Amino acid sequence: MGREAPLAARPAPRWGRIATVATALLSGPAAHAIWVGDNTKPYEARAALAIQLDIGKFIHLQVGSAGSIVDTISFDLGQAVPAGPGALGFGTGVPIAAQGLGMLDVIVRSNSGTVSLSATNDGGGRGLSNGRGGYISYSQVITVSDDPGLPAPTLDDAPGSFVQVAPTDYDGRVTDRQARWQFRFANVSIPEPGQYRGQVTYTAAAP
Repeated sequence: MGREAPLAARPAPRWGRIATVATALLSGPAAHAIWVGDNTKPYEARAALAIQLDIGKFIHLQVGSAGSIVDTISFDLGQAVPAGPGALGFGTGVPIAAQGLGMLDVIVRSNSGTVSLSATNDGGGRGLSNGRGGYISYSQVITVSDDPGLPAPTLDDAPGSFVQVAPTDYDGRVTDRQARWQFRFANVSIPEPGQYRGQVTYTAAAP
């Protein structure tokens, strides 16, 4: 009878090969699989894999033109001056519509539920300025939305005015609304002549 081969020369069992492969895989930079095997029939090997899905929060706001363009809403109060003799139309409380770009498209989108929409301004608590010490309160600029679900914050000289934009879908997780905002001048005071300027910044925030 022949002699048995030395132990080192015998073929490695299947379990040993699997263990070797597992060791090589687990030593890699992102190896998370755990291998289990045997060398008896029926042969079996199992591997565990962890799955992770990241969904980031997002929020989108557009008031007027898309991108970094800052649109201008203009009012010409000269239209409050009558063509013939009679009382001036200033301070009568009859609103004056904005000229040209008096209605803006507004879009609010988010996957984080209810969106808080606020408005601040650069008036330092005094309003729009004519650069010579004259001011008109921001509260005289009226904003009307054609969608109750996307209301416009009331403009005021004090910061902090905000409204809630309600979700639209997926059990309150998604907000996707679009509206048109129309601007009017309330015309409840008689300002001194001049060109009054200011800037409003709208901010959308979600939890």
